[in-house]
Amino acid sequence: MHGRSSHATPPPAAGVVRAPSPGARTTSPGAMGPTPASMTHGSPGAAVVLLAATEAVIARTRPDGRDEIARVRRRTRRAGAPAFHLRVLHELGDRSPIVVLGGPAERTAFEREFVAVSHRPDRLLEDASVHDAHPEALLERLRSLRSHPG
Repeated sequence: MHGRSSHATPPPAAGVVRAPSPGARTTSPGAMGPTPASMTHGSPGAAVVLLAATEAVIARTRPDGRDEIARVRRRTRRAGAPAFHLRVLHELGDRSPIVVLGGPAERTAFEREFVAVSHRPDRLLEDASVHDAHPEALLERLRSLRSHPG
């Protein structure tokens, strides 16, 4: 038969677990919560990020529609922890639009990292107005972002 086997592969024996085939969807063994593959699809909302001297303060919309503040410390005691900007990107998730506040050099460095990882510069909004660092002011800015037409 031209070099092909005419025998079907036998089914696995009872209690034997086969490894998933290449390309099969699996769950990461290190995942402690929802992974991008298991999260609901669609944009989870907007975010406002303030890059401060000791931490990043992130006002974001949760998947259930409520607003919250998340904080990412610049320094971490965890060995092998990702860099500060990557940890902030992780907290942002797949949100859009995003306003980044902070000093010009810090904003530029973060925006470059964001574009390098996401390849989505269109998700960043420019906002040159004076900013209040208080969390309630960030939440207010987040609420006004939701009414943004873009």
